[in-house]
Amino acid sequence: MSANGTRWPDGGSEMCARIRAHAWAVTPLGPIASWPQSLKIAIDIALACKFPMVVLWGRELIQIYNDAYSVMIAGKHPAAFGSPMHESWPEGWDFNASVFERVWTGEAVIFEDQLYPDARRGAMDDAWFTLCYSPLRDDAGQIAGVLITVFETTRRVKADLERNRIEAVLRESEERQAFLLKLSDALRPLTEARAIKAEATRLLGEHLGASRVFYVEVEPDEEHLSIEADYTIEGMPSLVGNYRLSDYGPNLAAEYHAGRNVVVNDVVGDPRVPAALLPAYNALRIRAIVGVPLVKDGLFHAVLGVDHSTPREWTPGHVSLIQEVAARTWDAVERARAERALRNSEKRYRALIDQTATGVVETDLGGHFCMVNPRFCQMVGYTEAELLRIRMQDITHPDDLPHNLELFEKLVRTGAAFVIEKRYIHKDRTIVWASNSVSGVRDDNGELAQLVAVVTDVTGRKRAEAQRELLMHELNHRVKNTLATVQSVAALTLRHAESPAQAREVLDQRLVALSRAHDVLTRENWESAGLREVVANTAAAYAGRFEIEGPDLRLRPGAVLSLSMALHELATNAVKYGALCNDEGKVAIRWGCDRGADGNDHAPVRFHLRWTETGGPPAHAPMRRGFGSRLIEEGLAHDLGAAVRMDFTDSGLVCELDAPLQEVISG
Repeated sequence: MSANGTRWPDGGSEMCARIRAHAWAVTPLGPIASWPQSLKIAIDIALACKFPMVVLWGRELIQIYNDAYSVMIAGKHPAAFGSPMHESWPEGWDFNASVFERVWTGEAVIFEDQLYPDARRGAMDDAWFTLCYSPLRDDAGQIAGVLITVFETTRRVKADLERNRIEAVLRESEERQAFLLKLSDALRPLTEARAIKAEATRLLGEHLGASRVFYVEVEPDEEHLSIEADYTIEGMPSLVGNYRLSDYGPNLAAEYHAGRNVVVNDVVGDPRVPAALLPAYNALRIRAIVGVPLVKDGLFHAVLGVDHSTPREWTPGHVSLIQEVAARTWDAVERARAERALRNSEKRYRALIDQTATGVVETDLGGHFCMVNPRFCQMVGYTEAELLRIRMQDITHPDDLPHNLELFEKLVRTGAAFVIEKRYIHKDRTIVWASNSVSGVRDDNGELAQLVAVVTDVTGRKRAEAQRELLMHELNHRVKNTLATVQSVAALTLRHAESPAQAREVLDQRLVALSRAHDVLTRENWESAGLREVVANTAAAYAGRFEIEGPDLRLRPGAVLSLSMALHELATNAVKYGALCNDEGKVAIRWGCDRGADGNDHAPVRFHLRWTETGGPPAHAPMRRGFGSRLIEEGLAHDLGAAVRMDFTDSGLVCELDAPLQEVISG
């Protein structure tokens, strides 16, 4: 009981009620009446506090806490109430146990923004808290418990971490841009390829803190390699020399050939590095590698490699930067080589560019052509004299011009070389796709005077890419149509078959007929097929029994399949019941085109085909309408918009087909 005669504790909160109602007699604390006054005072303090607080009493550290603490521990409440600390918080016990030992000696302990494993909501997560552990003494003055005051700071700490992450990303971006600007400024004045490679590898190595950086050029056979310059820290051997790509091991060589980056954090244990090569890597002090291949126009040209003498985790930012440096080094090397060629005598230079298979042009800073070689004239269809009177802008496709001018103006303003794929308008108004590598030419005073572009015709590649995409769409369409046809044929054949054996025989025959039609179309690239060949395929198995007459029209692919299947069904019926069931019967197939019986010159042209059987038994209409009849009548009507009439005469079957000519012929 409390001092005013009510039950202790006398508050109306949830935790006051739980304390009063709990079966304390079965716990190490015993019934409330036996509790020391010091424990009750500690509990009263906790219950009155708006911050989360928990009283841990006795060596068992039995938990008694306030409402704020019950809300904070979420799913662990109410099971934690009245139970030992270690049972409720096993995920943090290793940390807490040592803290409690310190508190038990009388020391108050505080932790700010302490990372704490958290399983309050059923799954392990990270949480941060500021915690104060204070010793509690019993009535005799001995330490008998711990009072913990908790301030959860997870939200603030996570916000700080996210802010720090964003700031780190921004710093990295700024440092990257500053480095790339420094690289561009350093490479721009260099005119020799070796000097460019040496400067680029040095700057990258110093920026990344790498042990070695090297630029590998690949010979045309894509197997032999040469390293003309590299950057190394003290104690790292230089790799300058000649090598074979296979020296890197088959796995890494395959990655480079495929144009894929190689990122190895530790060569020891990496499955791409054969164990047999580890002694060589060790001799060269290589433990971590990044290799970025340069593939241009489908050819493997170079690798920019970065080594580290100890294991290192390469980040995506590292790899991205190395890729950018590789591209810029390549551009600078190519620019230097082009400029060196331009420094040759005009006669030698002109002789060289006149014979090259690549277009070469010079323009002034306004885009006016100053020099063009024969290959470029051939590419765009203009003579040299015509081109020297116009500007680059005048023959560039309008849709590509804004981006081209943006790069053009940037080069004029900053000297930054660029590569662009764009469209030229040929003199005959056709489109020419070309890859343009553009750089500046400086005068004797170091001022940008002209621009030079190396132009490669890539129209064939662009057309091949477009054709490949078109063919994929066409193949997808044809496969779907073919599968739909086969599905329909199979479903209707099985539905009307009298037995499985008959179904199999008929289905095999119909699929063979469909296959022969596909063979005809395949030979013609699925563009069209001759009607005479389609009819001849049907008649081929019945030598001497068919008369064929009509012009050799070019049929649409859909008409080829529809007519082939219809003729197959007619021939099958003739073998079973008509003119081909004996040795004397004949079949005549005749076709033609006209504008109808009224002779109206403005009427649409119609296609007619007539199947006539003679010499066989009289034809009788079937008792039931099977798949063959439906294929002939409904299939031709659906695919060709045709009207089909079947006459069953004493002389034999006569089948007539009438359809709009544009639904039948190709083009």
